[in-house]
Amino acid sequence: AVVSTQSTGGGPKTEQTRFEACQDLVVFMKEHTSSGDMVVMGVDVCEEPGQIGYDTLTSELRDSYKFALEGKSPGFTTWRMRPVGEEKYTNDCILYSDQQLRVLQALDVPA
Repeated sequence: AVVSTQSTGGGPKTEQTRFEACQDLVVFMKEHTSSGDMVVMGVDVCEEPGQIGYDTLTSELRDSYKFALEGKSPGFTTWRMRPVGEEKYTNDCILYSDQQLRVLQALDVPA
């Protein structure tokens, strides 16, 4: 089994920079795993589902939230209080190889 965590970096980075970081992560995973390996990867993509970096990762691994929530994304995975108020984003994901793993459910986000 291979378990990894990664952050593609937020802040002033561009979508292109995050896309390249996601491409590098896919290349790294392919270089260090075999086709039968179980892979679980927690990634702070710093992007919403549907953006190019996220799509690059999910072209190789399944998004556990989308599987457990029947194609939907959770309401948020990051929550912060800022001077201007509350901020909620869905920019983290738990990815996995589905050859030997199966997602049973996703827990509700506390209110």
